[in-house]
Amino acid sequence: MKTTIFFDFDGTLADTFGVVAGMMSDFSKGRLSSADFDEMREVGIRATLKRHRVPLLLTPLLVYKMRKALRAKSIKLFPDIPQVIKALAQTYQLGILSSNSEVNVARTLEAHDLREHFAFIHSGSSLFGKARILNNVCNKRGIEPAHVIYVGDEDRDIIAAREAGMQRVAVTWGYNTRRRLEEVHPDMLVDTPLALVDVIKRVAE
Repeated sequence: MKTTIFFDFDGTLADTFGVVAGMMSDFSKGRLSSADFDEMREVGIRATLKRHRVPLLLTPLLVYKMRKALRAKSIKLFPDIPQVIKALAQTYQLGILSSNSEVNVARTLEAHDLREHFAFIHSGSSLFGKARILNNVCNKRGIEPAHVIYVGDEDRDIIAAREAGMQRVAVTWGYNTRRRLEEVHPDMLVDTPLALVDVIKRVAE
């Protein structure tokens, strides 16, 4: 069976941390400072929101506000990501799973002539966890989780992919620091986009 690569979008392919941080600052009515966003990269979004007593039940509202804020922006991909996507698409099936909207993701990919390289874009978030979303997408598309490599930038991505029975590659240029990602034990850690091609090849073997 052909290996499928599931990509997270925000923080993995797209450089959206600044926009999301600004949105969260507005949402918290200024309670979150730039130091808090540095902390967020170190300990994760959930832990930061918990420390500032933002209820988990408000997560869907946060996601909605993030999508709306990004809809009005020209979303930039990280350097070298288009080259990496084109290289990987020659060997693997590619898909995106994101809490961002399908419209935002598709528009960004189209702006970089990359939409044709992805078999699917799945937009969704769940209070029951990302692992359930990953399994649902696999069931819907007839994909075996054991033949999936999940590429993400947050601890929760790596944890969810492990629970779903997928191989895990973590990238260090997104929403979590390298140290935080090391703590959740991905199969591989990647520090530059260009290194993804060789790393994924090694994981897929």
